[in-house]
Amino acid sequence: MKRNEGFGVIGILLIVVLVVVGVAAWRIADMQKPRSKATMSSTATAPQKKTASSQLPPQPAANYLDIQPLGIKLKLDTQTLGISYIAASPVDTGADGVFIIDPTMKTIDNANQDCSGSQAGMIGLLQRSKDSRHWSPSGAPLTIDNMKSFKLDGYYYLFSAPQAECSQDSSIAQQRLQHEQAFIGILSSIQAD
Repeated sequence: MKRNEGFGVIGILLIVVLVVVGVAAWRIADMQKPRSKATMSSTATAPQKKTASSQLPPQPAANYLDIQPLGIKLKLDTQTLGISYIAASPVDTGADGVFIIDPTMKTIDNANQDCSGSQAGMIGLLQRSKDSRHWSPSGAPLTIDNMKSFKLDGYYYLFSAPQAECSQDSSIAQQRLQHEQAFIGILSSIQAD
């Protein structure tokens, strides 16, 4: 008869290994669980300080003027909130453009007999062209100043103010200039749409 004495030792070793692995897995799983407040307070060494960022209220989402005909958007601020645009009739096929309309100036213009009409509230014209020489009668390339003229994704953009004020009232001209300057201030936020 054969004796199977070795089989008993292998069985016991197998059981011991399974118990050790099981205890190790249980300890790892226990460490992964979130601790209760009572457990955390007993293990904490110092109170946690609140950071400045956790005390700030959530910031509102930024508002953008999405100028689809030009493929761009501009980040608006409190002074320019409400600005809109209307498509400009292209003089030629070399440039696309939009008239920038300020709601405050539109109200003022509509109240003034000389300024009311389809372009009431206009504070300027924003145009784009693939040709940097488009706006120059002499053929000189557009000077990029990143204030009123920009280059973005292969296009040149140019903002120009109205050539003449519609009203003889200097206070209206001054207000239009202030709204125009506020718009020029956000032009640096230009980005592809």
